[in-house]
Amino acid sequence: MLEALGKSAEAIHCQVGYYAAMSREGLERREQVLSPEESCACGGALRQVGEDITEELEYIINRFVVNKVIRPRMACKACERFTQADLPSRPIKRGRPGSGLLAYILVGKKCNHLPLDQQSKIYARDQIGLHRSTLADWVGHICIGMHNPRQPPAVCS
Repeated sequence: MLEALGKSAEAIHCQVGYYAAMSREGLERREQVLSPEESCACGGALRQVGEDITEELEYIINRFVVNKVIRPRMACKACERFTQADLPSRPIKRGRPGSGLLAYILVGKKCNHLPLDQQSKIYARDQIGLHRSTLADWVGHICIGMHNPRQPPAVCS
């Protein structure tokens, strides 16, 4: 059926997208729970009312890993004030790639002279669907973030 559409299985998988790649069964998952302080400022005990889960795709020495950060949302039993631990800083604000993955992409592009479409095909062989436009967006964010704050950002080639 794929041949009738003129698409390969690899191309179909790349279209599934980044979030589907993170939900793949074979990937190692690391959980980190960031809990807020044990008691409220008013002295009341805290109870959990929910949690926020953030997943990021990371690359660690020849393998992909999903880092799962769990931040319980707590409420004070006495004053009903909400509290939650802060999310760790990220290389790309509100982004999902880890710093190791971004470093691997940039080294591949700048040092190994691998075009982003070739890198996308390499990741697809590991069942990680990262389209070249996603990679290009990440490279652009990193290049803009690396400029000197006293100078306007240069075009990153």
